[in-house]
Amino acid sequence: MRKIIESRQYETIKIIFLKAMWRLYPEYKIEIQNSLNNGSYGEIYDENGLVELSSKDYKKIKEKIQEIIDQDLPIIQVTDDIEKLKERWRDIPRDDVRALLKNCGWAKIKEFKIGDYVDYFYLKPETSSGKVKDFDIYKYDRGFILKTPMEIYDWKVAPMKDTPKIAQAFQEGNDWEKIMGINFAGSINKKVFKKEIAELIMLNETLHTKKINRIANEIIKNDKIKLVTIAGPSSSGKTTLSKKLRLHLQTSGIKTLAISLDDYYVGRKNVPLDENGEKDFETIHALDIKLLNENLRDLIAGKEVELPYYNFFTGEREKEGHREKLEENGIIIIEGIHGLNNKLT
Repeated sequence: MRKIIESRQYETIKIIFLKAMWRLYPEYKIEIQNSLNNGSYGEIYDENGLVELSSKDYKKIKEKIQEIIDQDLPIIQVTDDIEKLKERWRDIPRDDVRALLKNCGWAKIKEFKIGDYVDYFYLKPETSSGKVKDFDIYKYDRGFILKTPMEIYDWKVAPMKDTPKIAQAFQEGNDWEKIMGINFAGSINKKVFKKEIAELIMLNETLHTKKINRIANEIIKNDKIKLVTIAGPSSSGKTTLSKKLRLHLQTSGIKTLAISLDDYYVGRKNVPLDENGEKDFETIHALDIKLLNENLRDLIAGKEVELPYYNFFTGEREKEGHREKLEENGIIIIEGIHGLNNKLT
């Protein structure tokens, strides 16, 4: 129930914000792109590209949003009939909605009206603008942060929590999407229908390779780096990235040694339990941190080390006589879920 209310509050503030922008800056297009800093990050564009508004502009927008909230305008669902929407897709001003209607046989798009403004959503907002409990909007980087209330904060907006590295990663992802021409769902479907998926994959791989090359160059420039860690959830491509990074470093004459954190599991019978009494294989305490750090210290000191091997079939760590020694200019690459956990090393 909490998630439903939070979603409705988000959709309500979003349609009010879009109406406010339509009133103040009808020539602009709005992109709400991703979650960030306990809110939603978005950008504003005109026919020439990105538009960076000032803090003074966002204060004006905030005042307009509050004005619409105070008017307690009804929010009415016009239709959720996808076939009717398809019939008039050319008249819809949003590029993403037009592309989805044109390139998708099925979609859960609903049309809503607030006053004289109409827009399109997947989820239902509240029935009127006056039901908004709290909101905030302010300038952030080259765009804005739109914040909506959360139950855990007594239906107030969450406090500011700046995460610049996450913001940078999202920004790069958004830029990549625009380069590939797939910055909304309908554009991906269009690539499928035009049989351009193979080219899309190659373009994505090229962008990925350029990124790895930049990372490798940063590592090469700093001869004090002896350890590189790679983190990410299961099946996110950590091992693939590790292999590609090793190849890039090797082309510059840097020998690497790859270590998987999976090989440092304490063993199935020793894995700690979570709050439900079930084995928690994803906690950092399921890893033998002591042994890992002993191995790392010895390797960096130039010693030969026997590295462990975890047998997922037996659920036990085994010794295979696998001995490694780090070369003088070598770099250790570690990959695993907890690669960036401060408790790891």
